[in-house]
Amino acid sequence: MSLKKMTLISAALLFGSFQANAHNIWIEQTDGSDYVVRFGHNPTEKYPENKLKPVQAVMHDGKVETVSTTFKDGEAYFVMPENASIILLGYDNGVWSKLKNGRTVEKNKIEVPDAEFSKNPIKFSKNIVKWDDNATKVFNTPYELVPMTKPVAGQEFEIKALKDGQPLEGMKIAKSEEDPGVLTNKDGLAKFKVEKGANKVYAEYKLDTPDNKEYGFQQLEYVLSFDAE
Repeated sequence: MSLKKMTLISAALLFGSFQANAHNIWIEQTDGSDYVVRFGHNPTEKYPENKLKPVQAVMHDGKVETVSTTFKDGEAYFVMPENASIILLGYDNGVWSKLKNGRTVEKNKIEVPDAEFSKNPIKFSKNIVKWDDNATKVFNTPYELVPMTKPVAGQEFEIKALKDGQPLEGMKIAKSEEDPGVLTNKDGLAKFKVEKGANKVYAEYKLDTPDNKEYGFQQLEYVLSFDAE
């Protein structure tokens, strides 16, 4: 077996271990006209305001604007801009370390040098609210999932994974947190089967950071959401 295949298999096994504690961010419409930024999985969880990056809207003309939010009861609320095509989210969950007794604490490897590992979980989300030309464009976020074409219910379509604007091989693409999914190829591409109505594409990736003094790797979770007919 080639080294490349062994690496991809190891990555798949590692992603399986991430699923038990994966947390994501996305938006949902409330009972009123507001939208809320959700965090967690099922059930959702409250979060500190300082970990959520500024909410950004890609407008119909392609310009990116910061959206004003109101933080209430552990969640961020906002009014959807009238001409928004996409809502972009970012979230830095700090540094977490797994202790030898099995507990996970929000401390770095300087504070707990005997921890089994220390990681920096980061979250990104692209929420397509209106399908237009912006849906297939790149917006230069650290990580990004970009649809190659407009999705059609019942059919597969390709998604490209990017890191700093470059194709990312080995990112897991799945229909749920529990789904084993598939890994992107050397061109950063993977196929996803679309369902009618609301869709969420879940992605995960592990980036080793051997030179970082506080943690050994970054654990990425990403959600791409859209509706399909």
